[in-house]
Amino acid sequence: MKESPSIQDSTKKANTQLTASRQARRVPHRKRLRERLALLARKILLSMRTHYLRQLGMDIHVDTQISLRAYLDKTNPSGIHIGQGTLVAFGAVILSHDLARVLHTDTYIGQNCFIGAHSIILPGIRIGDGCIVATGSVVTKNVEPNSIVGGNPARVIRSGIRTLKWGMLEQSYWEAFQLQQASDAKIDSGTK
Repeated sequence: MKESPSIQDSTKKANTQLTASRQARRVPHRKRLRERLALLARKILLSMRTHYLRQLGMDIHVDTQISLRAYLDKTNPSGIHIGQGTLVAFGAVILSHDLARVLHTDTYIGQNCFIGAHSIILPGIRIGDGCIVATGSVVTKNVEPNSIVGGNPARVIRSGIRTLKWGMLEQSYWEAFQLQQASDAKIDSGTK
């Protein structure tokens, strides 16, 4: 059943006025507010966990993000060293002891690294600055700075990379940034 043109016009006009009045009042959207509060709560939990791990004796920089589901060795907590701007994803395991070999040693992760989900870093390993450890990798040897490793055992996939904070590839970041600008420009030109 079709509505008459006058009813359609009045409905469109009412919707436009409603949208304009919401924009004028700047009423926060409830869903967005809930999302912001959830993100804030998550950020607080992550900082509390990092503080707790530091209290155990781990050398973790303040500007490091460690997932709530990442496992860091609490048997030898003073053997864990994680640099600034590093992100450790969920399910990652970082060890600093091996009871089978009666080994208590230091495990180092450099600055601006990304440790993928469910990867395992064995005791005594040094991961250089700006490295990316792929998801599910088992790191058995030291990793040179600015490289990507993956597999079981982890092998160098690519070297000579440049990373930003949280181990984000610099090249990928700038490509995404340019795509976003092009998309925004297209939207802006379509609305005028």
